[in-house]
Formats: sequence, structure tokens, C-alpha cells
Amino acid sequence: MTGDSGNAGGNERTGCPPAHIDSPEGRHLWRTLQERMPHLGTLIRYLDQKQASPPESPLLWYQQELFERWFFRVPSPMTGRMIHSGEACLIGDRATAFRLPEAPQIVLISIADNDACPVNTVLETSTGASLHFGSRTVNLTSTETAAALNAFTGPPQTISRVVAICGTAPFRTQLPALQTITRLRRYTPEAAQIDVPHVPPGDILALVPDLRNRLIKEPDATGGQGQVMFRFGYP
Repeated sequence: MTGDSGNAGGNERTGCPPAHIDSPEGRHLWRTLQERMPHLGTLIRYLDQKQASPPESPLLWYQQELFERWFFRVPSPMTGRMIHSGEACLIGDRATAFRLPEAPQIVLISIADNDACPVNTVLETSTGASLHFGSRTVNLTSTETAAALNAFTGPPQTISRVVAICGTAPFRTQLPALQTITRLRRYTPEAAQIDVPHVPPGDILALVPDLRNRLIKEPDATGGQGQVMFRFGYP
């Protein structure tokens, strides 16, 4: 299961080949998208600046906001005003798709690289065109593009569950992120659940006891209606 399975009519969209913003194809796509979304540049500059800033935490900016509030904030590509993210789902083994209920023209994608899981791709929902920025070493595959395009087919839902999936790098390298999570402020009715693959819960709780009651193993879905699922830590 990937995202919302309610694809009316059963006709899946497959998308277009991805383009990096610094390539000739990417610059052409950039100009085309800006004609349809006048504040797309505002959105991408915001993401670039957030992710280029020296890290103050083992968590990326959007991950911290998701733990604290169940959403993160970005400028709308249409108006430039700040809007909230909505549902999110896992795409394959390395990507995450984030819905923007107030900007259904796009889906934001995080593709894990060697060190983290930055938000680094804008996927236009009407054409399946994807514009990648940041590292040139990662890009959406055609399978990931198709999955992201078909992830959110129903109307946006109120978030009722958040699950954060820790990376699979050695457990000791994930400890700073896990310890940071326990110190964050929280403005939500419930805390986000956390899955640390391949590590027994007892080993985790011996070092981070405040995660008791928040650990789950092998979530039964990759996301979907009313859910936010995302990755954090070292991939």
C-alpha cells in the first residue's frame, strides 16, 4: 500500500522524467512551472535556505515541526503565503511524499541522500513533471514518481496519526536524533509514534527511556488517509 488507495477509476498516472533545476531541461521546466505557479521560486528558496543553514539539531527543520505539530509550514507556490503540510506517505525505500492541502498543484518529495532526508523535489500533479534541487546524486525514479502521483487521490483528511521511521544506519548514529525527539515541545493531542527498524525495543529504551509507549515495530502501512508517515535520522 502506498498512500491513499482510493484511486477512482483505477487509472494510475506515471509522470515525466525528472529534471534537476541546474540542468538545461530543469531550467526550461522551471520557467514553465513559474508561469503556472508564480511563487514557486519563493517556495524553493525557502526550502534551500532552511536546508543550507548550519544544523542546530540532529533533526531537519521539517522533521522537528512534524514531531511538534504534525505539520510543517512552507510558502504557497501560488500566493507566497505560509501554508501547512497535510498527509504524508512513504514512497519505496527512500522517498516520502508530502501533501499540501492548500496547494494541490504540487506534492513535495523528500529523497534520502547519504546524510539525511531533505525536501528536495517538487512534483507537479497535473503533468507529473518533477523538478529536483539540491544534490545531483539522487532523483526520483519512474516508479517513485508514479507512486507519488497516485498517493493522494481523495480529499485531504484531518491528521489522526503520525509515524516517524528512523533510518537504518548504525543505531549509535541515530541516538542524538532520538534523544532530541524526547526534548521537543509538543502541541498535539498525542505524540508521534516511532519505528526504529532492526533494533530491539529493549536496546532503544535502555538508552532513551523516555521513548517508552511511543515505539512501534513494522507499521502496517506506508501512509494514507489521515496519516503522516515520514523518515528521519541517517538513511
